[in-house]
Amino acid sequence: MKDLIAALLILNDVLNRQDSKYPTACEHDMLYVCDVNFNLVTIDMIHTLYKLGFIPGSDEDADVLINYNDAGEYDGEIDFETIDQETWDSIKGELTNCFRSYRFGSC
Repeated sequence: MKDLIAALLILNDVLNRQDSKYPTACEHDMLYVCDVNFNLVTIDMIHTLYKLGFIPGSDEDADVLINYNDAGEYDGEIDFETIDQETWDSIKGELTNCFRSYRFGSC
């Protein structure tokens, strides 16, 4: 529970609209935090959010880089735990502006 709260507090600071009443959605065992402004997301935030169970993008980005293995663990080609600024800058424009978590998505 502490990891979820910590992640939501980080993501709250990078929402496009701070007054958003419903910034989350849950479907198919995936929790989404939507309407994130990727220009405000730092590399340190991505590293921390990854450790807390969140990665950027949505199911629609599967062809870009997002994959999960049968155990529900992230198994994509980008290592979000160590991603650098150059890589982040090159992919963030291709992603849906949300973060998602399989870890916290069973609703």
